[in-house]
This record gives sequence, structure tokens and C-alpha cells, in this order.
Amino acid sequence: MKWAPALSALAACGLAACGPSVPPVPRVLSIDPSTMTSSSVANVTISVDAVLPFTVNYGTRDVTVNDLAFIRVGDVSVGSSHCDADGRLQARVPSKLQTGAHNVTVTLAGDNREGVLENAFNVTAGAWPMNGFAIAPIDPVQHVDVAFLLTITAQGNGAGAFNGTVDYTISNVSTRPVTTGPFTNGVYQESLVIHSNSMGPIHITAVDLLGRIATSNDFTVIP
Repeated sequence: MKWAPALSALAACGLAACGPSVPPVPRVLSIDPSTMTSSSVANVTISVDAVLPFTVNYGTRDVTVNDLAFIRVGDVSVGSSHCDADGRLQARVPSKLQTGAHNVTVTLAGDNREGVLENAFNVTAGAWPMNGFAIAPIDPVQHVDVAFLLTITAQGNGAGAFNGTVDYTISNVSTRPVTTGPFTNGVYQESLVIHSNSMGPIHITAVDLLGRIATSNDFTVIP
């Protein structure tokens, strides 16, 4: 079901001053594809049946719709997406889920109404590079607001076939992990910019779903 007709009906009710109405929670109908391996990435389409949050300007009789939604698969946030007129959301599921069935949760940004499709996404065993990962050497002196290249490479048997993701943190800069984009044939590269001087030497630490850790050399960031 498209959200637009239901929204129009509620909007018309609001414009006609027909009294308060509590919209229903969204219904998560499906996720496609509905399976992935633990070492891969899945670009998914989630279908929902939802009355989106909206506000009404009674002076101009305009209706503003908030079509943003936040998406989780299991306990992993897979980002946000704008709902199209057919009730579809787009998301990318990274390599952060253990094997098994996981719920798909959609939370509407405007009012936090939440819908859940239980056990809708299945993760099977993946093929991880045998020897984990390595971070290519980083020049020991970097400069504030000047980009430098982060390169993470899969190691060992199966390395060239790895197209999943890992997480990384930058010591003394941020303890919140960043999830990489998908590797390409076992290699991931990203242009990084650090916006303040480092407090002593810092390093980058990458970790995969199996808990294997790769650490860069130390470097400093100066003006």
C-alpha cells in the first residue's frame, strides 16, 4: 500500500479540524534481498505501510511531510532513508551481523513510531580472509585539515574475494567506530581528514566481525 492516500486522508482531516488522530505504527512488509553472508554487504529495499508524520499550516493550508526513517537490522543501525511514494526505503547492511535470523526495524524520524518485521533477514556463514587485515603505512607526520589515504587490505587465503566491511577507530580523535564502505577485491581505501592537532602520537585500529584487529603505525597531526 502506498503511504500517499492514507496521508492525504489524514491531512484533509487536519485541515477540516476534525479532531486529533493518532496514526498507526508503521508496518514493515518485506526486505529484499532477505539474506546475506556474514562477510558480505547487502543493498536492500525495505517495503513499509506507513502514515508518515506531517505538519499542517492552517494559514496557508500547506502540508509538510517528514518522510525520513531510521533502519536497523538486528542490533545494527544501517542508516536512514527517505520513503518514496510506494513505501520503499533503501539501505546497506554491512558485515556486522552474526549468523542467524534478525528483526528489521523501521523508526519514523518525525515522531519515533516504530515497526518491526521479526526474523525477516537471515545471515549465513561467510568467507573471511584467512589472516585478517593490515593497514598500509601512514606518513608519520600529517597536517590538520589535509587529506591522507587510509588503505586496509585483506590478508591470506580468500583475501582477493573479500568485498565486505570492517570498523575502525582513530585513537585520541574518536572512540566511536566508523564502518568502512565495501572492500573491492580485498582492498579498501578512504581519504581521511583530521580537524585538530593530535595529543601525542595516534594510530588507527581496524576490527572485523570475528574480532581480529589490525593497527596502523603511530603518526602525529600538526598545524
